[in-house]
Amino acid sequence: RSITIDQLLSHRSGIPHNEGIAGYWTEKSTINYARVPAMKEIFSLKLEFKPSSQTKYSSPGYFILASILENLYGKSYGVLIHEMIGTPLKLELTGQLDNSTIIPGLVSGYLHSEDKLAMAPYRSYSLMKGSGNLYASAADLITFLNSFDNQQWPGSLEKEMFAAHSQQSVERGDLYGYGWFIREKNADRPKAFYHGGGSFGVSALMAWYPLEKMSIVILSNVSVLPVNNIWSDIENIVLNKQFDLPVIKPNMPIAAKTLESVAGIYIASNGMELQVFAQKGKLYAKMGSNPQFEIFQESMLSFYGKKVAIDLIFELDKSGMAKSINAKGMGQEFKFSRK
Repeated sequence: RSITIDQLLSHRSGIPHNEGIAGYWTEKSTINYARVPAMKEIFSLKLEFKPSSQTKYSSPGYFILASILENLYGKSYGVLIHEMIGTPLKLELTGQLDNSTIIPGLVSGYLHSEDKLAMAPYRSYSLMKGSGNLYASAADLITFLNSFDNQQWPGSLEKEMFAAHSQQSVERGDLYGYGWFIREKNADRPKAFYHGGGSFGVSALMAWYPLEKMSIVILSNVSVLPVNNIWSDIENIVLNKQFDLPVIKPNMPIAAKTLESVAGIYIASNGMELQVFAQKGKLYAKMGSNPQFEIFQESMLSFYGKKVAIDLIFELDKSGMAKSINAKGMGQEFKFSRK
C-alpha cells in the first residue's frame, strides 16, 4: 500500500481508527489477539483515503509502529518502553497492560452512565498495543514531561516529535507532530504539546508547555469525562486567568415531537459529522467517530452535554424540522447543516 513510517506517526496513512475493524465494539475489542491475527485484522482494513492526502487519527497505525519496533529490536513493546524510557527516567509506576498480569496498586475502572457509576466493561489490550496499552502514575508522567525541559533527549528527536508534519488538523483544529497534538499560542492560551486518551474506565490528558516550563497531567479511572474542559479550567487557575465555576443548567423533559424534529445527521463546512438521535425517550449526540453522549434540553431549541461540555442550538425550518445546529464548546464554534 506504500504507507511510510512518517505517515503512520502523523496519522496520514489512511488506516481507519478502531471502529473500522468490523465488529470491533460488539466482539473483537474483547478478544485477546496474538500478534499475527491482530496484524491480519489491521492489514485487511480498507484505506479511508490515499496516504498523505488527508489526516485522521488512527490507533491501528500505532499498533503497526510498535510491531516494527519489536521486529527491529527483537524485544516486546513493553520491554522497549521500560528500557528506553522507564529506566533512563527512573519511572517506577509505568508499564504495559496485558489483561492477565495483576499490577499492584492499579485502580479499578468505572463507567459513568445515567448519572451513576458502574464497573467498566471488559476490553482487551491486545489490539491497543502502541496506542492505549500502557499504565502510569501522574508523578511518572510529570517526570516524563519534565524530561523535555531538561534536554534529556536528542535535539533531533524532539524536533521531529514537536513539528507539524502536515498542515491538515487532526482534531479540535490542532496540528499533529509525531505522537503529539500541537496547540499554537493564541490570545488566550500559551503554546502546548498535548495528548489525551481514554478507554472503558479511563480518562486522561497530559500537556507540556515549553515556554512556561510547565506540565499538566489529568488522570481518572472514570469514563467518559470532559478532560479537555477540565484541562482548560486547570489552565485558567494555574495561569491566573478568570475561572468560572460550572453552572447547573435546567433539564427539561424532552417531548416526543422534539425528539423527532431534531434527530438527524448534520455536516459542518469542514466535513465534520454530528449525529443526533433518540433512544428510549432520551436524546444523544455523536461527533464523528467519538463515543455518543446524552444531551439535555435547557430551553425550546437549546441543548447541552454533561459528559461533553458542548452547547447545541437548533434552527428550525418552516415545517418545524431542525435544519441546522450551532455548536459551541472547548473554545470553538461550528455550524452544522442537516445532511
